Amino acid sequence: DLRQCTRNAPGSTWGRCCLNPMCGNFCCPRSGCTCAYNWRRGIYCSC
Repeated sequence: DLRQCTRNAPGSTWGRCCLNPMCGNFCCPRSGCTCAYNWRRGIYCSC
């Protein structure tokens, strides 16, 4: 559903639209990923 599609931040390598979890300002590669945080800032996707 495009209404639930999160706009990617500038510089993202995953295209214009993210259907997977967002982590920080980038898009995780798969839907089952979770975001790892460091001081409340998303640093990488754990897949």
